[in-house]
Amino acid sequence: MKTLAQMTMIVLMIFLSVSTGRSQGQLGDFTFSYGFESNLRPRHEEEGPNNQKVKASLKIKLGPNVYFRVANTNLVSKQRDDGTRVNGIGATSLTFGADLVGEDATGIKRHPGVSVEYFVVLPTASKALNNFRGTDHSVTVAITKSAGPSQIVNGSVERRNHFEIDLGGYFAQKQAGGYAKTPEMTLAYERPLDDLAIQKYVYHAELYMSAPTKDSLSEIFILNQLAIALKSASTFTAGFRTGLTPNSPKLAFFGSIRFKGSFR
Repeated sequence: MKTLAQMTMIVLMIFLSVSTGRSQGQLGDFTFSYGFESNLRPRHEEEGPNNQKVKASLKIKLGPNVYFRVANTNLVSKQRDDGTRVNGIGATSLTFGADLVGEDATGIKRHPGVSVEYFVVLPTASKALNNFRGTDHSVTVAITKSAGPSQIVNGSVERRNHFEIDLGGYFAQKQAGGYAKTPEMTLAYERPLDDLAIQKYVYHAELYMSAPTKDSLSEIFILNQLAIALKSASTFTAGFRTGLTPNSPKLAFFGSIRFKGSFR
């Protein structure tokens, strides 16, 4: 595994050299999100702990097809086996993302979009939550494709159904040295429920799967959420996640509010 500085430089070189089709947003555009998440105990534990989290993130466009995001879990509350709780600050993540190939905005070529994302998890979590605080890394490649009925919106073709497959790996730093490498895959589907020019209600679903390794068990869960556009460029999102494997939280609920603006 390369050092953090080497990996960051490689990813930045890739991002700065991209040339894509459809652009979304401009330099200085930002999205701020603040939300809450509540997880029940894993399926294999009859009386195990549950936890709650409060999260915040800021995403900034570095160009039409490149972005940077910083996220932090402001509060983590975990329940101990004896019923008492321990509270603290969670980890911080830095993400760099880029659209390598954008879907054709004219609707003629109909090729899929391809994007890449790299993020690093910094060890900022409170010691009370985790005795070992390592630096984790993740690299993901996403392939997107739109299909179904279409409509011209702001000069571009907007379609009803959006499909995505994410392939990547998570590298978790181990206390004994080295990294635990976990292959990951996510299948996603998104669909506006009203007029394509308005998109006040947008449904989103995911199936997440991680492969079993010598360091961890496989994890599979299904996510369902609904985003509702509000006034003043804000969006409210709520949903739930269902764990299908024994080590996954059997149920989680989440909600967030998102604001869009620009530093320009």
